[in-house]
Amino acid sequence: MNTIFLAIKVFFKIIFDRSAAEMAVRIMNTKLDDKKAADKISIEAGETFSKENERSEKKIAGESIKKIVSLKSEAVILLSALQREARFIDFMKESLDSFTDAQIGSAARSVHRESAKTLERFFSIKELAENSEGTEIEIPQPADPDRYSLTGNVTSSARKGKIRHCGWKITKCDLPVWNGEEKNKEIISPIEIEI
Repeated sequence: MNTIFLAIKVFFKIIFDRSAAEMAVRIMNTKLDDKKAADKISIEAGETFSKENERSEKKIAGESIKKIVSLKSEAVILLSALQREARFIDFMKESLDSFTDAQIGSAARSVHRESAKTLERFFSIKELAENSEGTEIEIPQPADPDRYSLTGNVTSSARKGKIRHCGWKITKCDLPVWNGEEKNKEIISPIEIEI
């Protein structure tokens, strides 16, 4: 290690850490010819600095874990994006009783378009089935319930069926990371105030 850098590090350590200052005084007061005493102090100093480094590393790791724990859940991040970009929650929470079908359709078109863009940007959603709807396909045995939802005349011996819905999968998951304050982790969108 660079001697000047070490001297500066030790200088600040002595100024801000009482135990380091006491250790430095003991080292300076030890006679150079008293090798045993110098070695003992050197070992103690090494153990002290090693313990302090360990505490620092644990503190940094603890802060990192705390930061991760305080993040919004991915579900809230997604809802926030859908609200911000498509007014999705406004549309879903609005009572539609007083609106005409034409008004609802007009509003739904905008929400649909912007929601689709947002989902595609974060997830890149693709059809799960390689074949189109109406196509007859073989059903693997046993059928993975996460991949295949069997309907109709379902028996354990069913080997073929027609695709009624192709299912969906994502080819990426690229949600933004939020690292605001803990108290705000449940907020989907802020209060909008016009001035």
